[in-house]
Amino acid sequence: MLVFSLDNQSNKPLYQQIYEHIKQEIMKGRLSYGEKLPSARELASTLLISRNPVDTAYEQLMAEGYVYSLPQKGYYVNEITYIKEYGQEEEKNSPCFEEREESSQQWKYNFNPDEVDYSHFPYSTFRSVTRSVLEQRDFLSSGNPKGEQELCKEVAKYLYRSRGVQCELSQIVMGAGIGYLLQLLSVLFRSKKRIAFEEPGYVRAKGIFSSYGFEIVNLPIQREGITPEILEREGVELCYLTPSHQFPLGTVLAAPERQRLLQWAREKEGRYLIEDDHDSEYRYKGKPIPAMQSLDPKGKVIYIGTFSKALTPALRLGYMVLPKELIPMFHRDCGVYNCPVSRLDQQIIASFMREGYFEKHLNRMRKIYKEKHDIMLNMLQKYPEKVKVHGDYAGLYVIAEVLKRRNEQDMVNEATLAGICLRPLSAYYQDSVLLKKPAFLLGFALPDKEQIQKGVSILCEEIF
Repeated sequence: MLVFSLDNQSNKPLYQQIYEHIKQEIMKGRLSYGEKLPSARELASTLLISRNPVDTAYEQLMAEGYVYSLPQKGYYVNEITYIKEYGQEEEKNSPCFEEREESSQQWKYNFNPDEVDYSHFPYSTFRSVTRSVLEQRDFLSSGNPKGEQELCKEVAKYLYRSRGVQCELSQIVMGAGIGYLLQLLSVLFRSKKRIAFEEPGYVRAKGIFSSYGFEIVNLPIQREGITPEILEREGVELCYLTPSHQFPLGTVLAAPERQRLLQWAREKEGRYLIEDDHDSEYRYKGKPIPAMQSLDPKGKVIYIGTFSKALTPALRLGYMVLPKELIPMFHRDCGVYNCPVSRLDQQIIASFMREGYFEKHLNRMRKIYKEKHDIMLNMLQKYPEKVKVHGDYAGLYVIAEVLKRRNEQDMVNEATLAGICLRPLSAYYQDSVLLKKPAFLLGFALPDKEQIQKGVSILCEEIF
């Protein structure tokens, strides 16, 4: 029997309250498949209301497929294939920190390595560019289903100047972040069925390929990185790399090893390297590291990048540069997939880049992030007996290896109690046994200078 109360003071109509309550009970599994609901007359009597709201609620539930009716018998709960609600058990059981929301509102010291500094976003400039694009009004038409050519042109120019990437507009594919682009590659290479990844590596990318039926081959990072010999031994034809700033270790793949991997790809038809140019915009020492694609005249590198760290993750805008030989196959196998990013957003970013605001913003952020990076590095270096720093001078985080043998989860729990967002390095390992000592990714983009100093002091003096 359904027992619940209605709120007569609510703005929601009575039928909607009844509908939502029964739907929730079905979704939570409290009302199971085939279970008979009370008749409209019975439920109305129980709730002390007229029958009309109950009839309306039952009709809506039946229209949406939550219940079905049998003539002269009544209403019954329909079979719902998936009834577990999002955000409950998955969050408790998931070991992947990348998939958890770590809201900036709940932390005193937010060292989340995925965050960027929103306080210096060029709001007024972006508003002005948006207004200018809106006034043109041509964004209302459908546009190019593969991505705005003006944006592709600006991306091509930027990649050539900053990363040495050489490409034609026909090679560029725009998408809603890296995740969407990797789904396209999963479709494009569905016959391969195996792909090599760095270990530790980008967990979300592994999850995407795995969901499309790929076998993930995790290759532990050696001093020289992944080698052609390892790839030959594993018999793979695809390899996912972050050569300019290895994610998450922060190392750089040396030029000789890059050339050896490119040679491996050239030796057999159908072999490709997927270059995720993670955090490539930010280096604080020496010259920028060229992209592997810039060293690849034979077209064996698929280059992927995003605006998430350069501007904001909220844009959900990424780009992919395909080798020319893959373009016909891409149009054949992925031609039905239109770019999911709105034409308006693409035109705004194209205008933002064309008018020079993008590179101006990047140059400004490099200075700001370098200052924050140096403050964090100086603070950590005050505690040489507590921590050892890795992966510095690039990106938006450093790795603090804890020298004292403490339990990783205990440290995370203590940091949480102190209001510190702490991301363990082990979250990026398939086999955390490879990690000899506990280590953490400390992002410095979001906290201000004072928060960095106070937060690192608490970590080193009280937790590490």
